[in-house]
Amino acid sequence: MNFDALPPPEMARKAEAVGIAKVAMDTATTFALSVLAGAFIAIGAAFATNTLAGSGDLPYGVARLLAGLTFSLGLILVVVAGAELFTGNNLIVMAWASGRVSTLRLLRNWVIVYVGNFAGAIATAGLLYAGKQYEFGKGAVGATTLTIAATKAVIGGMIARILSAVVRPL
Repeated sequence: MNFDALPPPEMARKAEAVGIAKVAMDTATTFALSVLAGAFIAIGAAFATNTLAGSGDLPYGVARLLAGLTFSLGLILVVVAGAELFTGNNLIVMAWASGRVSTLRLLRNWVIVYVGNFAGAIATAGLLYAGKQYEFGKGAVGATTLTIAATKAVIGGMIARILSAVVRPL
């Protein structure tokens, strides 16, 4: 049984081969697999949000552990289905760096996959909204969703302030 436990040079060659195969896929297949990946990640996020909702009585670490475990469902679905997730497709840069994939083919793949992931995630969010998932748990899921969104917005603002403070002196 092959578990791909390869030494670094062989792993780099395997990453190049995978990158070449990814950019060789036709547009429709790449886009469809990308939409699926976006939907799968959104499903994992919805599952994690449901897990966190109403978990106030649990210790913080336990609640986060359970949310992380349930979120990983989305990643498992991506791997099992062979879907195209943008973060994974960034590894195509290995084939690009070795000159086996052109810049145009690399960027084409990234744009298709990014747009497909976005479309799948937004469509899934729309379905969850239409199904009134935010009302589950007497509104606890909606409140948890808003808390997560607000936290991410604050973190994004903090990162922007840190970057502007670091870049400005340069």
